[in-house]
Amino acid sequence: KGTILGVFRGTKDISAGAFSTVGSTAESLVKETAEVGGSLGTAAKNAVEGAIEGAKELGLDVAGAASAAAAGAIKAAGTVSKAATEEVTKAATGLISGVKVVVKAPFNA
Repeated sequence: KGTILGVFRGTKDISAGAFSTVGSTAESLVKETAEVGGSLGTAAKNAVEGAIEGAKELGLDVAGAASAAAAGAIKAAGTVSKAATEEVTKAATGLISGVKVVVKAPFNA
């Protein structure tokens, strides 16, 4: 959560590029979590929560930021296994922090 939030706070980038950065960062977080055997679902949900908080702070499209983070997380999980993809999709979509997070395939961050 903190890493994604830091992306927003550090760059204060209000362009569409911010969402691309958020998606890429979420993707990296899930990949790194997989490498150390951590919970991919928790990493994905935390990334989405950080995106939501960061977007709110900067007045950006909250649903768009959340979707970008979820898409990046799901994309990373797809490189791990089908079960990982299912776990991350379940954790990173739906109602999170009061925001309905929806991601459409393909999961391009």
